[in-house]
Amino acid sequence: MVKTKKKVKGKREVENMKADLTISDRFTVLSILPAEGNFATLKVVRKLREQLSLTEAEIKEYGVVQIQDAHVAAIQNVKTDTEALAVAVKMFGAKDAQRLSLGIRNGTLGSGQITWTNGEKTTEMEFGDFGTEMIKNALVKLDKENKLEDKHFAIYEIFVEGKQ
Repeated sequence: MVKTKKKVKGKREVENMKADLTISDRFTVLSILPAEGNFATLKVVRKLREQLSLTEAEIKEYGVVQIQDAHVAAIQNVKTDTEALAVAVKMFGAKDAQRLSLGIRNGTLGSGQITWTNGEKTTEMEFGDFGTEMIKNALVKLDKENKLEDKHFAIYEIFVEGKQ
């Protein structure tokens, strides 16, 4: 985590935070943002959702796919792995077919799940004071309620403990 100072419309200095986040980290942060609040909160949440969401280029680059019921049924209803691979190639393209057909056939991927490749690659993201505090407070609240999960570990270290 890197903190930078930035002037806001000549009024005061605000300390922004830069963090390198994986796709998984970004989805996890999105999942803990508040669904309701005052106008200022909702405005920052909207900006954070936009910032953390994947771009079209990233969706293509990482082979992001959301598994649908039809995908699962088509791949599970064939008899052999070879047939499943052929079906997957038609649905997902050659690049991701093997990974997705195997995941669906062995049950590690199911309907509604989102999957991607190259998951360890990070993107540098910059967060303002209010957004950073919002994310930190959500994580601290989960911690106090004993509701932290393994998926929160990396972002907890970044936003609460200040590690990168």
